[in-house]
Amino acid sequence: MIEHSVEEKIIDRAQKKLYLDAAVVQQGRLQESSKALSKEEMLSMIRFGADAVFNSKGGVTDEDIDVLIARGEERSKADNARFKEHANSLANFSLGGEEKSLYEFEGQDWSGVEAPGVPFAVSLPKRSTGHKTYDENEYYRNALTGGKEKGERGGPKLPKQFVSFDFQFYDVVNLEVLRAKEIKHYEYKRALARRADGLEDDAVALPPQPGLTKEEEAEKDALMAQGFGNWNKRDFNNFINACTNWGRHDLPKVAKEVEGKTDQEVAKYAAVFFKRFREIKNWESHLRKIDKGEQLLQRKTEIANALNKKVSRTKNPWVQLRIDYGSASSRGKQFSEENDRFLVCMTNHLGYGRWDELREEVRSAWIFRFDWFLRTRTTEELKRRVDTLARLIEKEISEAEAAEAEEQRKKGKKGPSSASKKRPAEESGGSTAKKKK
Repeated sequence: MIEHSVEEKIIDRAQKKLYLDAAVVQQGRLQESSKALSKEEMLSMIRFGADAVFNSKGGVTDEDIDVLIARGEERSKADNARFKEHANSLANFSLGGEEKSLYEFEGQDWSGVEAPGVPFAVSLPKRSTGHKTYDENEYYRNALTGGKEKGERGGPKLPKQFVSFDFQFYDVVNLEVLRAKEIKHYEYKRALARRADGLEDDAVALPPQPGLTKEEEAEKDALMAQGFGNWNKRDFNNFINACTNWGRHDLPKVAKEVEGKTDQEVAKYAAVFFKRFREIKNWESHLRKIDKGEQLLQRKTEIANALNKKVSRTKNPWVQLRIDYGSASSRGKQFSEENDRFLVCMTNHLGYGRWDELREEVRSAWIFRFDWFLRTRTTEELKRRVDTLARLIEKEISEAEAAEAEEQRKKGKKGPSSASKKRPAEESGGSTAKKKK
């Protein structure tokens, strides 16, 4: 251990801890104390012995090892005796020792004396920050004008340019030509204003840029009126979803799902959309979505017609309707024939696709009050069963219609042959009658 160094404080604190642990083992209890070093204690340990090193005028001397060992033993005995005095009472024992032990040196208390000279803490420079403002208007004004002063002129402002989207169907090509001409004209006027204020060199002549004529202004207004500026992205998505649900031809129902638009506005937009849909980005996905929805609508119509045709051919369908399952596997083992008959008749009565109402009718049906299998079916399970029955009915109807067509075809073949046979007989009969005469 080096004399007058921080090692003395470290070993001093470690020995105090050892005596405290021994006292705790003997007494069986521990007084709560702060184990963390305070700021003053840390600085005292770091600064300990620094003054002695800086103020010493002698150099490093080599002393006899025996003398150093003897001095260390004496110092250790003195410290041990001092620690034993504090270890007698746990209530008075503290890990940091007495307050004066941190600042006491050679019998003098240095706690109230400040060190002369330069302070220990390093003086940091002040942070240099730019101009800050919390006014939103001033912030955006500086961002747009580049921090110009209010008195500095920059020429006439460019009129606010409209922002168009592809689904609004503007004539972008012609509008871009007019917009470019208008921008060049205003840039020319701004350059003249800056030269008048001395902010720009006027050595180079500026070619004149004329503005829009009255005819071009009228053309611009007409082109702006041709587009659908009041249609936003939400309206466009609602229109696509409505066409998917109801088809492109059922415009009254489509208009009900496009909020804020009348039937005439939706009809006008639909007429333009289905003519110029290729101008929209990703038009293939939008049109594919609408086509898929229309295919589902067509399929629903076909199923509804098949169910209606099947039910209408039976005098009392709720009791007498029969379904040609074809095989036992097509019928299934869980749904009975009575269940299928009720599902077909009730779906035809309510309409295909109203599955929640069909489930409620099944649960409230008196004849199925003890049929717990059918009463506990979900809407998805009922839908799958009705679709299966609809395919069987469609197959049955198609086979019946094919057989009927074949029968009609055979009857058509027999008709001309029989007539041709009767004609020669009639002619022969007529000739014999003439001979008899």
